[in-house]
Amino acid sequence: MFRYLFLLTALSFFLISCGPRVIIDYQGSSPISRPSSSVTSETQDSSKESSQTVIVHSIPVLEGGNRALRNRIEYPSEAIENNIEGMVSILFTINEDGSTSNFEIIQRIGYGCEEAVIKAIQNSEFEPGQISQQTNARYTWLIRVEFKR
Repeated sequence: MFRYLFLLTALSFFLISCGPRVIIDYQGSSPISRPSSSVTSETQDSSKESSQTVIVHSIPVLEGGNRALRNRIEYPSEAIENNIEGMVSILFTINEDGSTSNFEIIQRIGYGCEEAVIKAIQNSEFEPGQISQQTNARYTWLIRVEFKR
């Protein structure tokens, strides 16, 4: 699984388009509930924590890969006009049916860049991940997109 994510990440760095560039890096999580935004104390008694092990049969697959997603992201004209560059990070859920939901902007640069990434993700198709051959699972993914002129 990590080899697959590493290869996809490495491939995304080599696929660079002409003009304004959009570089995509993403990583997934195991099919466990989305982390809460509350901060927990590091001094908690470890005996109170419950460990959870999930064996994953397959992770979600982005149809067309990074290239297809990159082609869907439009570098906003307002960002181009204002020479805006930087990294956008979006956390979202890939549901059991391959649809996406629960978008959360983790890192922003403004000028419509976050909205462009979310729109591209919503217009993409995902093959859902599975925890067994018959059971699809919900995954939380983080996508990082670099806008660079």
